[in-house]
Amino acid sequence: MAALAAAVISCGTTASTAPTDLYHGTWNGTLSDRVAGNGTLRLVIPGVGTPGTFTVAFPGGVSLSGDTSAYQILSGRLNIAFECPPGTGVFNVALDGDRLKGTYAAPNCLRLTDGTVDLTK
Repeated sequence: MAALAAAVISCGTTASTAPTDLYHGTWNGTLSDRVAGNGTLRLVIPGVGTPGTFTVAFPGGVSLSGDTSAYQILSGRLNIAFECPPGTGVFNVALDGDRLKGTYAAPNCLRLTDGTVDLTK
């Protein structure tokens, strides 16, 4: 019975691919896109195995929102894939004190290209 319980527990998302509790929550701040300019970003990183969401808003009412998925932690950086029609993008962020800072790239997105993010909980 103990072996079965251990097997069931080990079937979940591994620590190397799941965000830790430090990353979980709602993050708000700025996004600076190389082409679109400066805007705001709301990034929701929920519990393990649950898709998150993001919303980007630029002055003038232009916005983009969608789902996030595929969390992966590599060398202390959190990579989060996000929907950005007609393709996808990736946030590559790390904790810096109480801030989540980094870059993103969305080469096949109609509204975003690449740039930086600076968020707080």
